Amino acid sequence: SNDRWGIGSLVLNYSGDGFSIVSSTSYFARRIAEREDNSEGSITFFADAEPDIDFSNSKIYSDTIATTRLFTHEDRISLDEGTILPGLSGILGVYYQKERIRTNMPDVVIPALTEAGIQPDYLGSSNLVNRNRDVALFGELYYEIFRKLNITVGLRKYWIKQKTDAAIDTGYLFFPDGFSDNPALTNSQTGFIPKAVVSYKLDDGGTIYASASKGFRVGGSEQSLPDICSADLANLGVDQDQLREYKCDTLWSYEVGAKGRLADGRLSASVAAFQINWSNIQQTIFLPTCTLSVTTNGGKARIRGGEFEVSGRPFAGVPLSIQLGLGYTDDDHLIVCQEIG
Repeated sequence: SNDRWGIGSLVLNYSGDGFSIVSSTSYFARRIAEREDNSEGSITFFADAEPDIDFSNSKIYSDTIATTRLFTHEDRISLDEGTILPGLSGILGVYYQKERIRTNMPDVVIPALTEAGIQPDYLGSSNLVNRNRDVALFGELYYEIFRKLNITVGLRKYWIKQKTDAAIDTGYLFFPDGFSDNPALTNSQTGFIPKAVVSYKLDDGGTIYASASKGFRVGGSEQSLPDICSADLANLGVDQDQLREYKCDTLWSYEVGAKGRLADGRLSASVAAFQINWSNIQQTIFLPTCTLSVTTNGGKARIRGGEFEVSGRPFAGVPLSIQLGLGYTDDDHLIVCQEIG
């Protein structure tokens, strides 16, 4: 394989009376060319599909050329404490990203098919172009309600637009027609991502806190599957159109914890407990008959856990340092449900 990439960036900073502005722009370009040997699986496939042809000496491989172009820009203004109200500071900003991904799989001729007079004489060829645009407004405010008690609230509003260009896949996999039509797909997603943290400073310099936040993973689209996957789709009870797109999955994360110092300040310790509620989970499903995979949504999970960390010098006058960490996660509350389509 061959991987070439480059990145350029420009950052501008401006400081005013009680505020500062940062403007950041970057451009990323990447090209990956790789070859994968598919001989073992392909020969097994052809043994059933074309039993009269000898593929035992065939070298069957696939080439993939993937190019990425990514433009990102962000402007943010930071407000110092007291600029608007006593005890209040914050950040406000706007974010923009535009991405173009092109994945080309050219045809690679299989001589055994050519000699047998079978057309198309290659497994498959495709040229997929995805375009993504992400726009967001965001902000965080930090406020000292009274001495030692602080609150942080944040909100992000996003607009995401995805487009997959129309394309035609060709090759033996799309027998008997030799091709598969992939209509253009357009998908728009929008929503809010909130965040809140409450913290209290202890007299010994420690902190206790509680937080809640939301996260998500953007959805996407996939190419049409060849007809050899029909049996697998029938077993799942879905059709091609239902698997062309998958939705975003979301999670809510809750955490409570404390941080402080022990042994006259020689040790730093922290303890936390958390719960994550994860819904509409994106997952990859392997199709055993056609040996391909698809991404779809299905199920939700609740994950609970905790962690404890301590580090530093436990004994005064002894040059001995320790670092100890313990963690526990319980995902026995997994709730599985079929949500394909």
